[in-house]
Amino acid sequence: MAASDALTPARRGATNRAVFNAAALVFVAGDALWATGLAAPAMIAVLLGCCGVAALLLTSRPTGARLDAPIDKRTLAVCGFVALLLCLLGGETHLFWANADWLTRDAVLADVARHVAPVYYRVGEDTFFLRAPLGMYMIPGLVGHALGLTAAHVALLAQNTLLLAILLYLVAVLGKGLAMALLLAAFSGLDLAPWFFNILRAYAQTGVWSVPPDPEWWARLFQYSAHVTQIFYVPNHAFPGWFFALAAVAAARRELDLGALGAIFAALILWSPLAPMAAPALLGFFLWRDRAEAAKSTRFWLGGAAAACFAPVALYLTANAGAIAHAPIARAPGFWGVYLLFLLVEIPHALFLAALWRRVDAELKPLLAISAALLVALPLYSFGPSNDLAMRGSITPLFLLAFIFLSTLLGLGPAQRRVRLAGLALVILGAGVPLIQICEVVLLPRFSISACNLITTTEELTPGGVPANYVAPTSRAPQWLLRPPGQQTSFEILGAGRCWPDHPALGDDRPRDGKEPGQ
Repeated sequence: MAASDALTPARRGATNRAVFNAAALVFVAGDALWATGLAAPAMIAVLLGCCGVAALLLTSRPTGARLDAPIDKRTLAVCGFVALLLCLLGGETHLFWANADWLTRDAVLADVARHVAPVYYRVGEDTFFLRAPLGMYMIPGLVGHALGLTAAHVALLAQNTLLLAILLYLVAVLGKGLAMALLLAAFSGLDLAPWFFNILRAYAQTGVWSVPPDPEWWARLFQYSAHVTQIFYVPNHAFPGWFFALAAVAAARRELDLGALGAIFAALILWSPLAPMAAPALLGFFLWRDRAEAAKSTRFWLGGAAAACFAPVALYLTANAGAIAHAPIARAPGFWGVYLLFLLVEIPHALFLAALWRRVDAELKPLLAISAALLVALPLYSFGPSNDLAMRGSITPLFLLAFIFLSTLLGLGPAQRRVRLAGLALVILGAGVPLIQICEVVLLPRFSISACNLITTTEELTPGGVPANYVAPTSRAPQWLLRPPGQQTSFEILGAGRCWPDHPALGDDRPRDGKEPGQ
């Protein structure tokens, strides 16, 4: 960076940077739509931040490196086909089986489609607002507001297919080609090993074969999700986390400046506050690396100003966040034995790279060290249902670990045959979890999209409360941030009837209290 790197027009032409910017602008568009539901001061701030991010991206100076190479249309087309297939298999549009996470996600999309922003709820005498990472829902919600709920789901599929296609394409561009992109999509830990062990142990104890439903929950206290699991269950967290990881790779290679990287991070928070939580550590490293030039860079200060404009997003997402379950878990009985085994099972790739440290790309070594440190630390504290801190907070460092692992593995020559076989064994053994996820989707029956709102959905799934990780009392939002509901405000209320009459486990024969017949 230098003092002369102010906002200057970027080179025109169909380059990989244009593909990168297209994904970034999809994230930013979600922020801008959401901001229209805020009170005037907060709305203006966020919209200014969106304009700042767009300006920084569209005026990035060409470096002549990978992001400025011409688009490889064949690779992009293959990535697009793979992305569409994975998004459909993941449950989008319910063409295939949709996992349990989509039950609540469908409700959020239905509410956004009805109201766009903000969304208010009335439960008894209390009023709440939808306080959740809504970035993924805003563009599809706007489409649904105009054309109906089915159109919203089709728009969600189109949006997520586009994002995943670009993410896979950027892996190919910044990494070792299309093969690396496909291998990265299938990346996973070695969860099948403890899963099979638990099956055998249960049989030895009971004499009955029983199969635990989810191989990735073998540790029970925490989980590092396979990439296919992230696509199927939490694309709203996975895609921003992966995008920031790729932006960090570009910054490590000096293809993206620090100002743009910081602004991108701020724009991603509305999509997922946990997935890019590795950003402060990574940004801190880049600031230290570029400390001599940063203070003299116009783009650095513009990026900081744009990032600051997203402060209302952070305040919105943390409103009443203390109501979300959180606690240190290192004192749990048997924690340390499970913790050490968990690290060996989930991130043996870090040990592989440590043994090949000299062969790791020098520019990526700091990213690897930061990612490994975060992956070691995250299981020590629990936050959110099912310990979202570990599952979602690990997305960016896990992606960086996978990227550097595969890049190093594919860069080995014939002379390193044994090492290549060891790395290939990690890839093959890890591929079992994605295969199980895909088989489950193909074998289980599909069911219809629900139009139920969030309150009704929550009552049917877990009766007796409001989802603290999705809503907050309207009294907790300052008036400069969120317009208080008025006499003309339309509230979502608890509905009657069934949300999923054709769901194989939640159909019409399931009582309202959530108990099975006969209980």
